[in-house]
Amino acid sequence: MPTFSLRRAGELSTTIALSTLEYLEQEVDYVPWLAARTQLDYLNNMLRQNGHVRVI
Repeated sequence: MPTFSLRRAGELSTTIALSTLEYLEQEVDYVPWLAARTQLDYLNNMLRQNGHVRVI
């Protein structure tokens, strides 16, 4: 998901990157869900490493 790459580069806010996931509500294919899960896992790991509470 390119939006999460932009977020990691500091070019896009986390809020906007997460809002792009709203389309998944209608998604039935596996690949977009896998891509989203991978990005959410990355975000979760970063939050945990920085001492934040697990939120995802």
